[in-house]
Amino acid sequence: MEPTNKIRTMKKDIAEAIKEQDETLVSIALAERKQQEQATQKEGLAREQGAQAQAVGEQGAPKRRGRVFLVTTVFFIIIIVIPAGWISFKFLLPKLYSVNLPPLSIQNFNFSNQPIEQATTTITVEHAILLAPSLIPAQSEKRLDTSKNTPQHILALITVEKTAGLNIGDIENLYFTKESSPQEGAPLETTPLSADKFLAFGGVFAPEMLIRSLESPFMAGLFGEDSGATPFIILKVSSYETGLAGMLAFEEHIPYLFNTVFGMNIETQTTEKRSAFHTIVVLGRDARLFGGDSRQSVAYAFADTETIVIAGSQNALGKIMLIVAGK
Repeated sequence: MEPTNKIRTMKKDIAEAIKEQDETLVSIALAERKQQEQATQKEGLAREQGAQAQAVGEQGAPKRRGRVFLVTTVFFIIIIVIPAGWISFKFLLPKLYSVNLPPLSIQNFNFSNQPIEQATTTITVEHAILLAPSLIPAQSEKRLDTSKNTPQHILALITVEKTAGLNIGDIENLYFTKESSPQEGAPLETTPLSADKFLAFGGVFAPEMLIRSLESPFMAGLFGEDSGATPFIILKVSSYETGLAGMLAFEEHIPYLFNTVFGMNIETQTTEKRSAFHTIVVLGRDARLFGGDSRQSVAYAFADTETIVIAGSQNALGKIMLIVAGK
């Protein structure tokens, strides 16, 4: 009689497997070992592949940086080095070849304690021609040599300057000079004409009272107006009272002076009432005017106690007085 329940154990299963499949314990162990070796091989292969990938990743960046450095170096050579070399060859080398260096010898070096003699250079200085003083600022000037030119020639030169004209408010200094020798046999010197010599050059009479009061510096020039270049004269006197008395005595000759020297056409042959100077006020100061708006005129006034301004128009007189006063 067989038992109804069978107890199943691993030992019994193995025994049955050996019996049924004709397997031995050795073959089972070999299969398990083979499985372990395969697993170990797979794990090693995975590790090896990971290591290779890591190595490739680490080596990739240097190779990339190497390529960038190579490209940068080639670009620098093409853009900077080659053009610089061409410029040096084209421009600098010819100049270097043209430089002449002094030959070197033992004499070029000073081995003694004696000082080296310095080369001396002689400079010739030409003395500038003295100009007549410009009593007020001028934008231009014209020299008129009375020693080499007649009054008619100088009048022609001044006429050219007047015709050329000036910008409104501009001043041109017409300075008169002469050549004279300080002593016999000495070279000629160019000096400015004095005020009394200027009146004599103009061929007009000046009373002794005015001549004694005149200082040497004076200024003749042109003033730019809408109507053209207006002539003017600035005189310096040592005394206001003497200068005023002298100008009152000189009035009748002033129009002739402007006609002769500056080529104006002031009417002098008119009725006594129209030909006389009359008093006007310019910038709060008494002034004397000859003529009127309908014809060329001349006027004068004291800009200060020692400065007389004579101008070919009332407007020019006022403007020049302001300049003299420094306003």
